[in-house]
Amino acid sequence: MKLIRKIFGGISLTAAMFVFQACYGTPEWEEDVNCVDFDVRVLSADDNSPIPDIRVYANFEPEGPVNYVNDFGSSDSAGFLHHRVCKTEGAMRLIFEDEKGLYQTDTLVYEPVENDTVQVLLKKA
Repeated sequence: MKLIRKIFGGISLTAAMFVFQACYGTPEWEEDVNCVDFDVRVLSADDNSPIPDIRVYANFEPEGPVNYVNDFGSSDSAGFLHHRVCKTEGAMRLIFEDEKGLYQTDTLVYEPVENDTVQVLLKKA
């Protein structure tokens, strides 16, 4: 009787694990492998002081037309912007735009490297 109870217990546990996997899927570890963390630092070309509130956009087709669909956010008070890009294939075009109009818009073609810091010098408008 105990043997039959253990067999049914094992079958029940297996069924529960199957239902859990069917509902939630398997973990997607591949995404973490193909991701790159990097920082962008925006500085003034005049005195190398950090520039806050510079909008950073990315176009993952650096040879193609410029589109602002990939908004990375704005630089902080120290001029930094941290970003994580997943499944990158080659270079991307980074577009730096000052919404206040104090600095010129600039572009940079960059291939993401893990834990890299990209420094950009912007000229006053």
